[in-house]
Amino acid sequence: MIDEADRLYGLALEQFVPERDALAKKLRGEGNRADADAVKALRKPPAVVWAVNQVMRTQRGPARALIQAADRAAKNPGDRDALRAHGEALDELARAAGGLLSGAGRGLSEDAVLRVRSALHGASLDRDARDDFVAGRLTSEPAPAGFGAITAMPKARPEPKKPKAAPKPKPKPKPQKPKGPSPAARKRVARAEAQVAEARSALADAERDLAEARAALRAEQD
Repeated sequence: MIDEADRLYGLALEQFVPERDALAKKLRGEGNRADADAVKALRKPPAVVWAVNQVMRTQRGPARALIQAADRAAKNPGDRDALRAHGEALDELARAAGGLLSGAGRGLSEDAVLRVRSALHGASLDRDARDDFVAGRLTSEPAPAGFGAITAMPKARPEPKKPKAAPKPKPKPKPQKPKGPSPAARKRVARAEAQVAEARSALADAERDLAEARAALRAEQD
């Protein structure tokens, strides 16, 4: 980032946009179109982020102590001296933020100061935002750090899960008893048996008639 653009983050919050636009116009007039476009794209920080940038720029001692303590705690989570130094630096920077005034003479609310402290804490542990944080040119409020990061203590190891008991084998299904013939099937069988009986009776009658006809034929021939 060019020095003129870096200077914007040290101005009063109300001056950021007009000074940014004026710088972009100046760079474009000088033929530096790429720098002009980059400056024009810079976002105005929210009030809480603006306050973080101001204390990081002006309170160099506590800012340096905050970064060093955060790095020590990251290397050794059990370092109580690092934890204490980190908390003290946060308190000092938050107090400095409480004394900041805008261009119109307005100070930060108590809620805003608490958010500044939270942002300072989160940014001090965020390696990706480290360069912009140290330089005092953050553009967005860092996400709050989780409990493990706040205390800088290692997370408790989860208890090993007990092995699940083997599921009980399902009982074998009982063999079903074979079903008897249905009423419809019984009727069909009875009807067929009656037809067979009738056929046999008719056959016997036919055989008797045949025998009588043959006997009559032989009598005539004699």
